[in-house]
Amino acid sequence: MRINYFLFLVLFLLISCKQKDTAPGDDKIDLKLEDVGVEIANHYNYNEPDSLIALFDHRQFSKRLGQPFFNLDKRAQSYVIGMVMQYYDETNRFVLSEMQQRGLFLELLAVNQDEQVSKLFYRLINQSGERLFTYLVLYVQQDASGDYKIVNQYDVSKAYSLGQNSKITIRNMQKNRSFQKGAEKAFAILSQAVALEKTHGYEAAYKIMEDIKQPFTRIPAIANYRFILASHLGAQPFIQEAKYLKSITPNEQSKMFYDCIIMEQQDPSNKEAVTSCYESFIERLVQ
Repeated sequence: MRINYFLFLVLFLLISCKQKDTAPGDDKIDLKLEDVGVEIANHYNYNEPDSLIALFDHRQFSKRLGQPFFNLDKRAQSYVIGMVMQYYDETNRFVLSEMQQRGLFLELLAVNQDEQVSKLFYRLINQSGERLFTYLVLYVQQDASGDYKIVNQYDVSKAYSLGQNSKITIRNMQKNRSFQKGAEKAFAILSQAVALEKTHGYEAAYKIMEDIKQPFTRIPAIANYRFILASHLGAQPFIQEAKYLKSITPNEQSKMFYDCIIMEQQDPSNKEAVTSCYESFIERLVQ
C-alpha cells in the first residue's frame, strides 16, 4: 500500500501542525515521555526486538482485559498472558523483518499525554518518505519507578488492538469443542499458507487461505494475513480484503483508514479526494 509523494507532503504538514496543537504542558514529564517515544522508534529502526519486549508491561496490560480474564483460573491466565507475549514478540519481529527487507522507517509523529495512559503515534514509511505503509499507536503508562512502559499496541491497518485481539482469544477459549476444532483447522491452514508464501509466492498462499470459512475468517490473525497477501495481488483483492476488515473492526480509526485505501485503489488519480480522506483520518487518529 502506498501514498503518492504529493499526498505524503500534505500529510506531513498536517501532522506537524497537529503536533504543535497537542504540545504538552509539563516540560519535565513530557520530555521524558517524548524521549521514550524516540527510544521505541529507535528499537524498531535498529532491529532490537528484545528491547521492545522488555518495555512491555504484561501486568498492566492484563488489567485492560477486564473481568473475563480475571474470571479465569491462574493457569488459564498464565496461558493467555504467555500467548499475548508471544504474539506481541512475533508481531514485532515480523514488522522488523519487513522493515529490514523493504528499507522502512518508523517515525514518531505526535505525543498525546494523559495522567493515566499516554499515546505515542507513529507512521511506517520507506526511507525516501514516498510510501506510507501504516500508522502505529502505542499506549504507555508509568510504572512504580516512574518509567514508561508499553501497555497496549494498535496498528490501524490490522483492525484490532493487542488488547482487543486478546479479548477475542479469551472469548474463543470459552466456546464449545466444535468451534475449537474449527479454529485449530483454520490455524493449520494459516500455517500452510505462510510456508507456501515463502516457496510459491503470495497468490498461492492467498488461494489456500480461501479454504478457511466463516466464522473463522473473522479471527484477527487470519483476516489480517489475507489483507497482507492481497496487498501484493492488485487492486481488486486489496479492496475486497479492506472492505472485509472494515466490516469487522470495532475501531473507527481503522474504518476510516480502510476507506482511504479503498478510495485510493479505486481512483488513484483523484488526489484531492484521497488527500482529504487521509486528513480526516489523521485528525481522528491523533485526538
